[in-house]
Amino acid sequence: MLSYAQEATLTKKVKSWLDTQDDIAYYKASDRYQKGVSDIIMNVGGVFVLAELKAKNGIERPHQKLFIKEMTRPGGVGGFCYTLHDVKELVRAAHLRKNNC
Repeated sequence: MLSYAQEATLTKKVKSWLDTQDDIAYYKASDRYQKGVSDIIMNVGGVFVLAELKAKNGIERPHQKLFIKEMTRPGGVGGFCYTLHDVKELVRAAHLRKNNC
């Protein structure tokens, strides 16, 4: 899988792909002042999805892990994504959850 040295490059790729998906609404969070908020917040066919984007050597911070854990506890999907493929896997998991698979 292709990983990126800069998180901004991955973000651009992810947003470009998301823009082509009719069943996904998303918000690119940019709140530098609120620690832990995931980079991409999505609604995939009614399923809440969080994607914390990371560069190739990015560090998964405790406050990011806690945000994902707390926000997905009621039934959403979330995770750390180092590649576009990782984001697509979260979307796939959301589709499966929606269809109760």
